[in-house]
Amino acid sequence: MSTSLRLRLFCLPHSGASASVYARWRRVLPDWLQVCPLELPGRGMRMDEPLQRDIKALAAQLAEEISRDLDGPYALFGHSLGGLLAFELAHALNARNLPAPLALFASGTAGPARRDVSEYAVEKTDAQLIARLRELQGTAEEALANPELMQKLLHLKMRSGLTTSQVMERVVYAAIIDGRWRKHLKRLRQRLAEAHQEVGRHLHRLGFELFTESDEGMYIWTRHPAIPDSAALLDDALEKGIMLGPGQLFMVDAKATGWMRFNVAFSTDPAMWELLEKVFVKHVRRSGM
Repeated sequence: MSTSLRLRLFCLPHSGASASVYARWRRVLPDWLQVCPLELPGRGMRMDEPLQRDIKALAAQLAEEISRDLDGPYALFGHSLGGLLAFELAHALNARNLPAPLALFASGTAGPARRDVSEYAVEKTDAQLIARLRELQGTAEEALANPELMQKLLHLKMRSGLTTSQVMERVVYAAIIDGRWRKHLKRLRQRLAEAHQEVGRHLHRLGFELFTESDEGMYIWTRHPAIPDSAALLDDALEKGIMLGPGQLFMVDAKATGWMRFNVAFSTDPAMWELLEKVFVKHVRRSGM
């Protein structure tokens, strides 16, 4: 990627963490990727601010704070609770008609449709939370039996900090109930279907055969009758800044094959197809077809 093009990556911390957990990323990631850790109220450098218990309000606050920095391409990343917060932040940005992220990366957390969150529809009492901690057997009995310590733990970490699975599951429960994740998935499927159609048109125009005609999923498998080994395209494509997925990378025996795989989500740029057409034409001419 050209060093003149920089991508901001806004990073949201996991449960109980501060923005400093992403400090090392700045040292190991390439210069064109600008890591921008987001500090949450009541954490790290914002320790003097009150903790936020409402994730939608927190997402709205963060959307306002980063709105002035959305003058270029950017993406969102969140781990664990940060993944759920990144999801909410994307919706908050959209509600404000701000530029959308190029991608949303969530690690260490399941999607709303993958969770049974019925247990967390109603907020639990302190006694219920302590009983649950005792069941999990991850907290010393001496701590559970100390009322003053437990009061601080329950208030600062489990109730006010948006930092535990109990709070996380309530967040997911709310997301399921209000239906926004369904709208998100519907739009995602629509965009993938449009990408499938567009990539398919480009491939047909260049004489490629599709393994199957579909508008679902992330990938299209294709081959050209004049290109028996798709790996032969690699070097020429790389010279033009394009990385292809030759089929042999996905074969157990790694034998040469004309099949190759396209990720439709990253294959709709017209400029990319102009460059690929030159590569394909070059190899078709070599074959004498």
